[in-house]
Amino acid sequence: MALTPFIFQWSSTVASSAGRYFARGGKGAELDADNGKDEDGEKKETKNHVVIIGYGVNGRHLAQVLKSTSIQHVILDINMVKIRRAKAEGHRAFYGDASHPELLRKMHIDKAKMLVVAISDPITTRRVVESSRRLNPSLSIIVRTRYLHEVEDLYKLGANQVIPEEFETSVEIFARVLKDYRIPKNIIQTQIDIVRQEGYAMLRTPSVDTERLASLTSVLEESLMETFYVEAGCAVAGRTLAELDLRHQTGTSVIAVVRKGSATTNPPASHQIAPGDILVMIGSHAQLNAAGDLLSEACPSIAKEAALGGSLMEERDGQE
Repeated sequence: MALTPFIFQWSSTVASSAGRYFARGGKGAELDADNGKDEDGEKKETKNHVVIIGYGVNGRHLAQVLKSTSIQHVILDINMVKIRRAKAEGHRAFYGDASHPELLRKMHIDKAKMLVVAISDPITTRRVVESSRRLNPSLSIIVRTRYLHEVEDLYKLGANQVIPEEFETSVEIFARVLKDYRIPKNIIQTQIDIVRQEGYAMLRTPSVDTERLASLTSVLEESLMETFYVEAGCAVAGRTLAELDLRHQTGTSVIAVVRKGSATTNPPASHQIAPGDILVMIGSHAQLNAAGDLLSEACPSIAKEAALGGSLMEERDGQE
């Protein structure tokens, strides 16, 4: 027990030295690495590739996608069980501690196009980012972190993109909520891009949060989607979208026409409207209201109901 404080004091140094030893003489030596082989078994140079640090859930999913799209990649992990699994699944994978620059060199980090750090150790993550940026100034570095306070520091160390897990969950939640409210996908994607481009500041900083949420509300108010059913006898039927000219008259765009359950997206100006069609329009509140009024005037039953409603109102006002 008396030695415990001293053991703790020197534990990090001992662990670091042990890591260097095993990296040079142990399993890390596997990285004296071949350049890999192509489908014909011929050696190929490792360059313009993706280096994946960590073969957990995120690293494994990324590697599977890269393999399916024939993008060259290598994996480095300090867990031998994960390395064996990666190799069994057909990936080039090596054992070693990524915090040591010599191992990154053996992964040909100087020739890599991208580095993805997908581990949970914040200290190792910092060292990997810093060393990789120094070894390859043009490298694109993407980092996953569980910790909010790591985001800014990782950017300063050279990361191009830092993805905090908890905020990606938040992004997924608000995207699904907006989707359920039938907000157009392009608007949802715009908001996702805003959050990510701001380094998740919208979700991290209260002052920015208020500004961005106000911006989100403004965008959603300005860009909405509405539908209009073309009933039999409506003067709109038989006309083309060019003849209808909603864009010029109201600023509204028809982004789809649904006919008998089948949707025609981005319909051409020559598309002819038929009774029973559903016009899917996008625009601001004012634009959609103007389009609704214009279309309603061309439909007898709607116009009749509006006229009837107006006369009833006048009659009631007279009685009062």
